Amino acid sequence: MEYQEYTAHWQRQVRLVADRVLGTHYFGKSSEIVREPNTHMLVCVDKDELLGFCHGRLLPKRGLRDYLEHRVDFVPDSLESADTAGAFGVIQSLAVAPEYQGKGVGTGLLSRLHDLLVGHGADKIIASFKHGPSSTPIHGIMKRMDFEFWLRLETNFRDRCNEGEFTCPDRTDQCNCDALFFRKTIY
Repeated sequence: MEYQEYTAHWQRQVRLVADRVLGTHYFGKSSEIVREPNTHMLVCVDKDELLGFCHGRLLPKRGLRDYLEHRVDFVPDSLESADTAGAFGVIQSLAVAPEYQGKGVGTGLLSRLHDLLVGHGADKIIASFKHGPSSTPIHGIMKRMDFEFWLRLETNFRDRCNEGEFTCPDRTDQCNCDALFFRKTIY
């Protein structure tokens, strides 16, 4: 098992894992995988098989509210200062193929992406996770990495799923996935 930076070689497999774990068409277009400036994606592979991926980015100055789509009324001062300085990292998604979950792949990806974001200047990091009925519990992993739970947004993925932007593997008659946000202060 090895970790490496995403390249176009992994595009098809990333989309397949994303579709299985996060929802069909989670990455609507291949160009969306790493489209934002300062985006980083890491993959975990074994031989020529993708086991999982994690992706995130540094936000531009004052980019946090846009990232949160103006759905959060209160941002703590400690996060606001990093947002103003342009030193805010976000871990946007983590997906591990179901047959490799529980084997350390996700933890390894999160840890390496965390270090990459810090190395590129992040003093604060938030991590967001789509959380549905079949999601792997993430609270323990985040606590071991010194993240604290920040907030739950019930409608973050629900609106997109209900509008047909993507189709969640946990979907019933209505989307039932929440977004969980964790935060961490580096400096």
